[in-house]
Amino acid sequence: MGNFVSKYFDNFSNAESSKGNLGDFQHASRLYIDNNMRLSPKFSHLFHVVLNINPKANVAALNSSIKYEINLLAKEADLPRYTVESQVVNQYNRKKIIQTGVQYNPINILFHDDNAGLTTLLWEAYFRYYYADSDYTNSNIDGSEYIDAVGYSRVNAGLNNVYGSSDIFTRFKYGLDKPNKTTPFFTSIQIYQLHPEGGKSRYTSFTLINPVIDQFQHDRVSNDGSNLSQNTLTISYESVQYGRGYTQVGLSPAGFGEFHYDKVPSPLGSAPDDLSKFTSVISKIAGLANDIDRFRHGNLLNFANATGNVLDTITSLSQSSIRSNSSSILSNVTNNLLNNVVFPVTSITQNVKTVTSAIQRIF
Repeated sequence: MGNFVSKYFDNFSNAESSKGNLGDFQHASRLYIDNNMRLSPKFSHLFHVVLNINPKANVAALNSSIKYEINLLAKEADLPRYTVESQVVNQYNRKKIIQTGVQYNPINILFHDDNAGLTTLLWEAYFRYYYADSDYTNSNIDGSEYIDAVGYSRVNAGLNNVYGSSDIFTRFKYGLDKPNKTTPFFTSIQIYQLHPEGGKSRYTSFTLINPVIDQFQHDRVSNDGSNLSQNTLTISYESVQYGRGYTQVGLSPAGFGEFHYDKVPSPLGSAPDDLSKFTSVISKIAGLANDIDRFRHGNLLNFANATGNVLDTITSLSQSSIRSNSSSILSNVTNNLLNNVVFPVTSITQNVKTVTSAIQRIF
């Protein structure tokens, strides 16, 4: 606990400074904490991915709730990457760099391979939408599927004659030979960085324009260890749009704060009013500690009144856990401050002790 007098006993060579010999420079604090942590670095784990599946694609397997659940299963995502193409030319013996283009490098998005199989279903829906290779299955009575033997039959010494003259074969198509697939599967993919600014929840968004899946990779299975399984998408895109704003439940980002979101306040937390009051309590207790020397050498009644004001604030808190913690802090501070202090006026001493004992009895 420092004050104007004690600094001279901390370090005579630093007598004109309020820091004493334990003082530190506050460059990082001023940079990262000032103005509601305005310049503090963002946390990489605060993000949300939104896969905007084209409603015109009519993908029945991915209804609105499943789409939002898949978004929540995003485990990791790369932010956009760029490669600027340039060329060095000779301008009358002076080297000059000119830009010739920009490349949008593919990114990876990792998803948990969930027990419900939703992220696998995402790829299956994409695969069936663009490619005919997996269309030829039949269902057993129990609902399980098996390969349609006719669709993948080989005749004539093992040659595949599915494009032969027979009607039974010509109805089968493979690869990209699927009609009416000019509508893109994705309209866009958005990656939101979530962060506070000015005491409010904000986002920075990266919207990938006309994305397509370059590669889908299922995880490796192994008896060695118990790692969590994941699915990996490699995405190419044509451009990027940036956006910024305040988060809104269900709107920005889409589906955020709606599905599987716990909206019941935690009993370990506090109401906003209690939080501000608790901050006030801590501030007032710090004031008691800073002014104890002044109280010792002069107006002890003010100390008793100041302690009583802190107690009044504590009793107004609605959360019992916060009341208990606040009273414990106040009791410990006042006991430490008054320990081994001889007060000249008996009546004032009794007032201070009465307030202190009242703190200990109330909670």
